[in-house]
Amino acid sequence: MKFFRTLFALLFLVICLPSNNVSAAAQGNAESSAFTGNHSVTIATPNPDGSIYHIVAYGDTLYDISQAYGVSPEEIMVNSGNSPQATDLREGDRLIIRFKSTVTPTNDFTPTPVPVTPQPTKIYISPTATATRTPSPTATITPTPPLSHRVLGNSKNVGSALIGTGVFGLLVLAYFGFIKKK
Repeated sequence: MKFFRTLFALLFLVICLPSNNVSAAAQGNAESSAFTGNHSVTIATPNPDGSIYHIVAYGDTLYDISQAYGVSPEEIMVNSGNSPQATDLREGDRLIIRFKSTVTPTNDFTPTPVPVTPQPTKIYISPTATATRTPSPTATITPTPPLSHRVLGNSKNVGSALIGTGVFGLLVLAYFGFIKKK
């Protein structure tokens, strides 16, 4: 019963969690992905001049694209040279989301003087590192451990001794338990 509950929970998670598929773009712009409705729309990064172009990928709808960029579908279609009522898109269509931004020149530029505060220069002389002598290694004699430590320290020897003791005990039990009673 617990197995079926776990299996059902896993299936529910797999079915209900959305997948964020990112499609490759035709332009070399950096992109991010926005999840709108049932489809993940790849969002193009604005160009240096401020314009944004979107290349329609498989599964993109005009509504999903407008939601991803925060622009009305009619505005996207008008910017792209289509009728505001048009909704048909084909994979590979290039939509203009936003035109390049025009810079408005201003003639009343007044430079602001930047005050310079003089600071005294501190001269700091760092001490030169002096070489230190590295001690050379010395030979250390390692004492040989006693025989009991060498035998009991090896797990293979201990295991063999336990098996041997067990077999000997079984033989003694068999002899005194079955053979001696006869």
